[in-house]
Formats: sequence, structure tokens, C-alpha cells
Amino acid sequence: MGREAVLEETVQRYLWASPVCFTVAAAMCFALGPPSGDGHGVGWSLYAAGWLLPLVALVWRVGRGGYPGAGAKFAFGLLLTAGVLFALTGG
Repeated sequence: MGREAVLEETVQRYLWASPVCFTVAAAMCFALGPPSGDGHGVGWSLYAAGWLLPLVALVWRVGRGGYPGAGAKFAFGLLLTAGVLFALTGG
């Protein structure tokens, strides 16, 4: 595996893992902010922003003829689960 292939794989792994940061930050906004405050709007904005980088990774991987793999399952599974939990808990 060449240097470019290693670099590409590393970048894609970080893109797949990025929803963790966004969902943790959104959860903190929901948990620490008042129920009707601005924190909930910021939380939903962070949650929505969490979708951007995995979508970029998906387009990149599929565009190059590859299969998204476990990274996509993790990223989109986390985002879907977090979205349902945020909605159910009044986020």
C-alpha cells in the first residue's frame, strides 16, 4: 500500500468517526441547556452538522468504486440512534 493510499484511508477513517464529536457536543447542549433555551437549537444544529462529513466520505468512497464498509455503518448508525434519542427526550 502506497503512501497516498494510506493517507486516503486515514482521512476516510476520521471522516467516518467525526459524528462522535458532533453527537457528544449536541448531547451536551441538550443536557446542560434549559428545555426551551437556545441550547436546543444549537444542539440540533450540531447534530445536523454531524451528517456532513460522513456524507462526504460516502460520496468519496462510492465515487471511487469502493464499498463504504463498517465505517459507514458506525457513522450513520450513531447519527440515526442519536437523532431518535434526542427527539424522544424532548431535544
